[in-house]
Amino acid sequence: MVSLLVQASKSKLDEILLGTKSDIELQSVANYIENGWPESKSVVLHAQHYWHCQTELHIKNGLICRGQRFVIPKSCRKDVLQRLHIGHRGIVSCINLARQSLYWPGMNTEIENMVSHCDICQQNQKSNCKELRKLAERPWQKVAIDFFHLSSVTYLLIVDYFLNILSSNIYIIQRPLQIIEFCTNRDIFFNPSSSGFPRSNGQDERCVQTVKSTLVKAAQDKNDAHLVLMEYRNTHMDGLPSPAEILMGRRIRALIPTLPSQFDPHYDCSVVQERLHFRQQRQHKYDLHSRPLKPLQENQEVVFHLNNQ
Repeated sequence: MVSLLVQASKSKLDEILLGTKSDIELQSVANYIENGWPESKSVVLHAQHYWHCQTELHIKNGLICRGQRFVIPKSCRKDVLQRLHIGHRGIVSCINLARQSLYWPGMNTEIENMVSHCDICQQNQKSNCKELRKLAERPWQKVAIDFFHLSSVTYLLIVDYFLNILSSNIYIIQRPLQIIEFCTNRDIFFNPSSSGFPRSNGQDERCVQTVKSTLVKAAQDKNDAHLVLMEYRNTHMDGLPSPAEILMGRRIRALIPTLPSQFDPHYDCSVVQERLHFRQQRQHKYDLHSRPLKPLQENQEVVFHLNNQ
């Protein structure tokens, strides 16, 4: 039988044997092994943790074994745990190694706790895997924001997750803490990204590159940056409507000539149209009792009411 304990020195085996003799729980188990187990588990006070495997337990050279595995007394478990983790293997590897030759109640849990709290393992473990990102279900439910500097000006870039990197707004910011105050005052959940880890806010980082390049080219061509960004928002991408169209339910008027029918909204406007028609009717009734006023001439004296007087 191959075991960490068998490979130990005679003094170590004597230490385990001494620990077994001084362990009240294991002495109770040894007594039941030699004299028989009672019929009820409730009468087994110190050996209840071994009740489920009583048929596998036996004594060999004064040491209690479960099948081909040594049962380790409490006084020796700390040293055995250190031996199991000498190579700083993971939880599963240490448990598999222990199951080959060792046993005690709660062994798996103690191994898991030991490996989980090992400082060396924690310092050298792999980085966490990518976190599953919850997708936004509607516009402006979740936005990414980032600051960037261009031509000695600090800008705040806002990107809507629902519209991906397409919907972008830029604002000139005097104090960066304004955004934190804004979120706090309006009960908006603010989750800052990790410092020095731009991928945690990759949505905005990619858009910063695009917007920066757009602003630089607009400045070189002496174009209005707002008009350039408007065209950016009004452009169809990846087979989807433009960000502005998704957000507003219609196309927005831009610089290129477009038929008026292209600006018709995609949502039901019947209620709004009925309300507008009602207002037009009221306006018509008002116009029946009104008349056009004579145009005023330059330097003409007039009398007017001030504060209803």
